[in-house]
Amino acid sequence: MNRQRLLCADCKAPCLMKGINDLEAVKKVEEKKTVLVCSKNQKIFHEDMPVNSISFINSGIIKVYKTGINGKNHIIRFSRAGDILGHRGLNTEYYPVSASSIEDSSICLFPKDFFITFLGNHSRIAFKLLMFFSKELENSEIMQFNLAQMNVREKVAETLLYLNTTFGTDKNNRLNITLSRQDFSDYAGTTKEQVSKILSEFQSENLILLDKKDIIINELNELKKIASFGVHLS
Repeated sequence: MNRQRLLCADCKAPCLMKGINDLEAVKKVEEKKTVLVCSKNQKIFHEDMPVNSISFINSGIIKVYKTGINGKNHIIRFSRAGDILGHRGLNTEYYPVSASSIEDSSICLFPKDFFITFLGNHSRIAFKLLMFFSKELENSEIMQFNLAQMNVREKVAETLLYLNTTFGTDKNNRLNITLSRQDFSDYAGTTKEQVSKILSEFQSENLILLDKKDIIINELNELKKIASFGVHLS
């Protein structure tokens, strides 16, 4: 990972720290911030690694996951510009999850002790973080329900809906995220062979169009009908 210089005033990512109005506080944040540039598939932190910093994504996409039985990963979420990383380690000594980049990315790191003190002195930022935690818990509960109740076809449709809601599409309805079949299956809670099979079925039904690893959404409403058994992330 390489280091670079980035002023908050020049950053376009909608992170919590952009809500600071105090010029002295902004100056302090700039002094404590370290910006790291990560290449694709680079691990940022891993489970049981000591928590030394809290990060915000400046650009790119990061997957956050846990490693289960036989080394199989379960992806908890895909995080984008503006999202916080490492917050699950705020009240622990070691990270309970891992994070890796799925495309070239850059992240802003703050020392953990500084960030905790900063939250204590800036209630507005602390409140926004609280709201983020609340939404993340809700999404986690929805995801666990869906994984337990849905069949494979419904899981794949629900994952497509999640990616569409989280990252959106371009003018041609192409998802603004490119995933390997392994990452797709690690989020959907199935196997990459099953994912490939169901995606091919969806393509034959003209619900989607596959362009190598890219996915173009043709019939969003039909995908919603397939995943209608589950509860959807907002």
